[in-house]
Amino acid sequence: MCTLTFPDSSSFGSGSTIQSWTNDPRDNRELDKLKDSYDGLSNIASTIPENLDIDVNVIYFPQLGFNIAIPLNERAEAAFTGSDDDWELIFVTENRAYFKDFRMREMDEKLGDIYGLICEIEIVYELAQKVLQYEKVLLEASDICGHIDSIKGGR
Repeated sequence: MCTLTFPDSSSFGSGSTIQSWTNDPRDNRELDKLKDSYDGLSNIASTIPENLDIDVNVIYFPQLGFNIAIPLNERAEAAFTGSDDDWELIFVTENRAYFKDFRMREMDEKLGDIYGLICEIEIVYELAQKVLQYEKVLLEASDICGHIDSIKGGR
């Protein structure tokens, strides 16, 4: 089984996945390509030999990007290290090894640091909301500046 998991955070909410994106006709082609790439992630599980009964996950970590998570065996080694030389070991935790292959690099390149982008969007949105609180005063100030500019320009 191959799933895409985000770390639990207030920005993402619990259990947020790329699968929750809508397929709105207004979505751009780039998003469609990303969805196709995501759909292809299930092929990762098919690269694992059938005699290995292991849980394979694709996990996103902020600033580290997308990684293939493979459980460790009884010798504290990755139960599987990839079907070709393209798998690169990134790091190991107490019970899993994390790898990147061409699909993970593609997702990193096309999606970038999702968490960072979401944080930036949230900051800009919050700033816009704060500016809108002063909309009336800012419009009045703009009108006054325009009036002063027209008087000054008339000389």
